[in-house]
Amino acid sequence: MFSPSKLKEIIPDIQMRLVTEPGEIQECSRYYGEPTPYGACCISTPEEVEESQRIEWMADFIARYVNLFKVAGASDIGYTGLARRAILNSTREN
Repeated sequence: MFSPSKLKEIIPDIQMRLVTEPGEIQECSRYYGEPTPYGACCISTPEEVEESQRIEWMADFIARYVNLFKVAGASDIGYTGLARRAILNSTREN
């Protein structure tokens, strides 16, 4: 199962937002008041990356680290916000 904290240990410089660790009690979503059965996070491009370069930066970052995402348990990788963020999570137990 994906763990954002494990990913942060593997890639210390990674910038993450909207972090959910497996088992966290949710304050919103369909799992309100229950432990989350998955881990998830959004990877953000650094602020110093020019907006015109963010898609390329994110594509390069994912290509470079995709195997480490899998080591941290990620089974799904998606893009959002014109590639300002990559969303990592696991929808099944590993």
